[in-house]
Amino acid sequence: MYLNHVQLIGFLGKHPEKRQVRANGANFTVLSVATQQSWKDSNDEWQARTEWHRVVAFNRLGESLADTLHKGDDAESRFSEFDLKEEACRSSRSNQQF
Repeated sequence: MYLNHVQLIGFLGKHPEKRQVRANGANFTVLSVATQQSWKDSNDEWQARTEWHRVVAFNRLGESLADTLHKGDDAESRFSEFDLKEEACRSSRSNQQF
């Protein structure tokens, strides 16, 4: 059992993109999720930084997300190290899972 856990909470920056793998016909959906960090700098002024994350959901989950999510919606993604290792066996991009 792994204790590593990631929770990504943000907003969709654009509409989900449905795609299909040419080799085996598997369906997947690509989501562009933005997270923002805010802080006060040494001059007591607010600063903000936005980071973009590419998240991929496969098969029925991906289709469901593409049909229900839209640009600007809240997005939350959770995955564990086990999920990532399992996904790494199927894809070279092991850090992308929804």
